[in-house]
Amino acid sequence: MTAQKRDNVFNIMKGLAIISVVAGHCGVSVVEGFVNQYHLATFYFVAGYFFSPRYVDDTKSFVVKRIKRLYLPFVYYGLAFLLLHNVFCSLGLYRADAVYSAGDFFRNGLRLLFQLASFEPFMGALWFAPSLLMVSVIYVVVRKICGQHCIKTAWGGVILCTLIGFLCIELHVKNPLCIWNAMIVVMIYHLGAVFKKHELLQRYVNSGVTLICVVLTIGFYMLGGIVRLQPSEMISNNPLLFFVVPIVGVAMVYGVSKWISRMRIADTIALCGNCSFEIMALHFICFKLVAVAHVFIEGGGFAHLSDFPVYGENLAWWTPLYVLVGCAVPIAASRLIKNVKSSFHWT
Repeated sequence: MTAQKRDNVFNIMKGLAIISVVAGHCGVSVVEGFVNQYHLATFYFVAGYFFSPRYVDDTKSFVVKRIKRLYLPFVYYGLAFLLLHNVFCSLGLYRADAVYSAGDFFRNGLRLLFQLASFEPFMGALWFAPSLLMVSVIYVVVRKICGQHCIKTAWGGVILCTLIGFLCIELHVKNPLCIWNAMIVVMIYHLGAVFKKHELLQRYVNSGVTLICVVLTIGFYMLGGIVRLQPSEMISNNPLLFFVVPIVGVAMVYGVSKWISRMRIADTIALCGNCSFEIMALHFICFKLVAVAHVFIEGGGFAHLSDFPVYGENLAWWTPLYVLVGCAVPIAASRLIKNVKSSFHWT
């Protein structure tokens, strides 16, 4: 497999993951439960896969890049949605009784900046940005402490992080910045780096293994072995399945991505992967574009525009349109913004 094709496979993986995130937010419980088996794990895994060992020596550069890529966009989107909160209430996109006072704006702004938390409904998916930031920083520190460039010596630190995280969550220890959750997920990030070093995906994930992973992922779901990486759901997971289910899911996504890479739709899915942050940030507000038509056709009154994340009537029929708009509009908006920015650059 050429380097270009290999990179496209990983972009397709992120594309499948973000499409699954959007689909999971459409309110269909069967879909939501199934995609939880792999979508967030894929993002953590791929981030670890592309972790460069040179950052062990240049930790400051790594942290600065992560802040620019994750924290600052999180704050930009958070401030935008916060400042528009009362406008959304007046438009009926939020509940009419959810109007903020000046004090609410101030307090929520501080929480956004310093606690990396937002209470804006449209920010519901962006908790992942500070989570990945925390996981990345913890991982580079563990690698630095445990033996510089030797990935083998990092296992002890990663396992210790995992055990501390599980114990602290189980004991309900105060969890600033969801640090205990991040310490647990560091294992998935590390597995991405390990798989990269030994090329385990390329060497072992063929069509047969992919089919086995598909069957296992469906089987885990049907037997109730759902693993959720969302902070609020972490404590409810089965520890024995916590890393098995996500890694099987990631292998499945990789194998399926290899299949897709040979199809015409490959570039479209890869584009979703390249724009995954924008889709994550904007798909909830884009859902409202579909909700207008959804409410108009299904009835029930436009007061249902404030239903979150989507209007609940006949969702099995409407989910494909929510997914399409939730992915396509953020991509279009991202490209428009880039074109506008480039038009102001002097050549």
